[in-house]
Amino acid sequence: MTLSVLIEVGVKGGRCGCRNQQQILSLAEVIANEPALSLVGLEGYEGVVHGDNPETGIRAYAKYLVDIAVELEAAERFAEKNPIVTASGSAWYDVIAEAFQGAPLQGKIYPVLRPGCYIVHDHGLYREAQSAVLDRRPDLQQGLEPALEVFAQVQSLPEPGLAIVALGKRDIGHDQLPIALRRFREGGDSSQPLSVTGWEVMKIMDQHTFLRLPDEAQDVEVGDIVAFGASHPCLTFDKWRQMLLVDDQLNVKERMATYF
Repeated sequence: MTLSVLIEVGVKGGRCGCRNQQQILSLAEVIANEPALSLVGLEGYEGVVHGDNPETGIRAYAKYLVDIAVELEAAERFAEKNPIVTASGSAWYDVIAEAFQGAPLQGKIYPVLRPGCYIVHDHGLYREAQSAVLDRRPDLQQGLEPALEVFAQVQSLPEPGLAIVALGKRDIGHDQLPIALRRFREGGDSSQPLSVTGWEVMKIMDQHTFLRLPDEAQDVEVGDIVAFGASHPCLTFDKWRQMLLVDDQLNVKERMATYF
């Protein structure tokens, strides 16, 4: 019985993973001499690559990952005929895919892209990242659309121009401040949401969000239900045991358990 393993290709200042080529080759040799282990591929994560020009650094990292795979294949270090080579978060998947497509091992490796946020996308960090993807690859046309929203009620209107909403850090990811998307009122028509034009989230606390309202926002009531966009998805998923799948009229079609 053997355990299939992948070597992680790391970067200086990053998380786990071998920091240089020699470490990778040495580890591959150790694995080859251990009967209980089987080297089936390489893995990496380009999201830890930073710098003044991140795209240049990430393209270099992707090429490095492919070059290491070529070298290990030539040295017959992989136990599989088609070893796995995997990378890609949710911001640079197009760059990683290009590197894999152009690899000298095309047809000899099993490439795996693993962006997670594509499932629901978001209204903040990854929407910005998607805009950058479309700038690089306009042939992708529309790309991804955000599908995750968190609903909360207006709890208080303590002074003109300010609404306090019962939404906090315990309820929604806050890498960036949530964005008010639209608003509903009990007994109203879900197909005709009320306006949130000019509404701005000022800050978010453990259990409350502070919304600055424009001067003309007169039709606001305690109990109004506000839909918020989150950033980012993973840190919203982990706050809920269930997510509700709804149709365009907000009818609940399915309850989905989360596993974070």
